[in-house]
Amino acid sequence: MTSRKHEKGKARAYVGRVIAEKYRVLDALGEGGFGTVLLVENTTGMVDKKLALKLLPEELSSSPAFREQFKHEASVAMRLVDKHIVQIRDVGITEEGLPYYTMDYCPGETLALILKKEEKLPISRAVSIVLNVLRGLQTAHAEGIIHRDLKPSNLMVDSNSGKDTVKILDLGIATAVETQGKRGGTPAYMAPEQFSGDRIGFSTDLYSLGVILYECLTGQKPHAGSTKMAVLDSLSSRAPPRPEELTPEVKEFPGLSSLVMKAVERNPEKRFQSARELFDALRAVLSSGTASPNVSARSGAPSPGRRTVKLKPRGPTAARPQARGGSSVGRTLAIGGLAVLILGVGAFFLMGKKSQKTEAKPEVVNPVPTAAPKAVTQEAKPSVALLEPPKPDETNEVQVTASEAEDWFRKGQKELEGGDFQRAWDSLGKADGLWPVEKPKKDLSLLRARVASKLKQPEKAEGFLEDVLQQDGKDPEANDLKAQILEEKGSKEKTKAFVKAAKDEGVSTATIEKHHQKYFVDEPKVLRDEAIELLTRARDASSKRDVPGTAKAAAEAFEKWRSADACLIAADSYLNLGEVAKGLEITEKALSPPRLEGSREAIEALQAR
Repeated sequence: MTSRKHEKGKARAYVGRVIAEKYRVLDALGEGGFGTVLLVENTTGMVDKKLALKLLPEELSSSPAFREQFKHEASVAMRLVDKHIVQIRDVGITEEGLPYYTMDYCPGETLALILKKEEKLPISRAVSIVLNVLRGLQTAHAEGIIHRDLKPSNLMVDSNSGKDTVKILDLGIATAVETQGKRGGTPAYMAPEQFSGDRIGFSTDLYSLGVILYECLTGQKPHAGSTKMAVLDSLSSRAPPRPEELTPEVKEFPGLSSLVMKAVERNPEKRFQSARELFDALRAVLSSGTASPNVSARSGAPSPGRRTVKLKPRGPTAARPQARGGSSVGRTLAIGGLAVLILGVGAFFLMGKKSQKTEAKPEVVNPVPTAAPKAVTQEAKPSVALLEPPKPDETNEVQVTASEAEDWFRKGQKELEGGDFQRAWDSLGKADGLWPVEKPKKDLSLLRARVASKLKQPEKAEGFLEDVLQQDGKDPEANDLKAQILEEKGSKEKTKAFVKAAKDEGVSTATIEKHHQKYFVDEPKVLRDEAIELLTRARDASSKRDVPGTAKAAAEAFEKWRSADACLIAADSYLNLGEVAKGLEITEKALSPPRLEGSREAIEALQAR
């Protein structure tokens, strides 16, 4: 606790300051190896919205390569919208040159703090937390982002009415750190390939998550050690105990122990290869598992005299699985756990009116007879309540997800048309998180780009527009909006190149035509008129034998308009002044693309040189 106060003590120096001219620091949330975390409020735009701002350490910030990689990784991570990923809102550099990013401020506490207090978790809670993390990883991995540093302190858990909401922190930051030659990851949670420097992949994150699940179930890490070398030595010399050896209750979920051991397999090829694969396997284990009414992280054998109950879904609400962003399996387990507790300690415990209306209702199937049942062994082992969660209908889940995604899409569309851009952004983000993998995102990405543009976030808008243009390079609305954004950013050369490419592809919109007229008709005419005036001045200076004046005016004329006449006069003047290098330089420019204009004689004279 003392060290924690010391860490916060350094961070408290920022309280009351304004960072990047828009974030007022309200409190210090903590400080660690990867930077200082502050609670801030935005003094511009979305006033009174509290955010968490992370300042990266000075030793990393001094590297230009790191700053560029950090901005790139954070900008990519900003596009991730999932209820299980903390949303990054802004990225930039402070007045002191320190990179920072802001993210949604999440209530709750880290899984690391929970484990510190509870040592290990009830099996149903541990699995529910991991299923939530896997949903977030599916979104990140779909965008090609590997976390590289998954650990309990990077998982924020908000517990409300017995339900955990989990969010992943610090996505993409470890990648930027590695540009400094520092290997990303925390030793106890690092996959073997991270130690060896071999190629990493999605299974690297799944290894780290397997370690987290192992720790939640057993209260121990599979390979513990206070240093990298100690962890590496354990990895190289022994296999960890199976979870069921440390927590016997794991046996009540056949296959769970083997699943965890596969997740922490040293050989990446023998692990789960995708978050979806691990998610499905974990859910299948739960569907066939057995739960004890009195099992918790520290409990022993269940109490005798319990009655066997079976969960019976009631009505369409109970049968309808949750869409992406929640866990239908986790919810079923929670309901099952509540049902058993109610039988043991009374109906008042954790069962509100709302859950009574919408959740599955436990139905007594058979009371336990007074005589010992056949299932009881000679050692008078107590009976165990069987909770068999209904297996989710995958087809129905996809249909529900698609339907909800469409609802959020239409809601965001209406909010955009009504001018409520922030609500539109949030609604479309939810639609994105629920969007079926097999369905093209062109319309959704285009709508999100429009909203981002309205919110004055051009980088986000450009990212979504790239998605649209990859699917349809000639989409008129996407081309039009991108031309607008490039122009608003003041990227003249990029705007010209984009407009020219669009015209070459036959794309014609109001903005494309406007900028084409501006950059390829009006502006060249103005520059040509100015060049002709300078060329006249050069010829006047030449008639007065003012060689330096001639060279200067002719060179300026050539910079405005690629005139062969201007180049020839300037080159000859430089040669007469003995400035051969300048004469050769302007001649080489003239002979390089794009083509020259001017009299045929002047062009031929330059080519002859």
